[in-house]
Amino acid sequence: GKILWDAASGETSWDKEALSSLGLTSELEQNIYKNLDLTDRIHPDDDSVLRDSLINARDNDFCINIRLKHKNKSYQTVEIERGECEPNNSDSNTPNQSSIIPLTITLQHNME
Repeated sequence: GKILWDAASGETSWDKEALSSLGLTSELEQNIYKNLDLTDRIHPDDDSVLRDSLINARDNDFCINIRLKHKNKSYQTVEIERGECEPNNSDSNTPNQSSIIPLTITLQHNME
């Protein structure tokens, strides 16, 4: 699934496939959680890995495996990879690139 993360505001937008990887499949759940913060369901031991990756996400690619809380309350391992960032095409006088960073989230099968 895809997550769009706005580095400037911290806001996120999850697509249906990304939410489904956390067991959030009903239309109601997907409407409620479509702007779920990336850190809301993170395993405490993985919090710093995610935050460190996001801090440098504008300039550095990353691909990390972290655990997020599934709807059933268990932690599921997911891979989050930074996608290609697009430059800001507005006519603004600021040279800054767009703050929207695309992320791909893929459920990993836990080996237990």
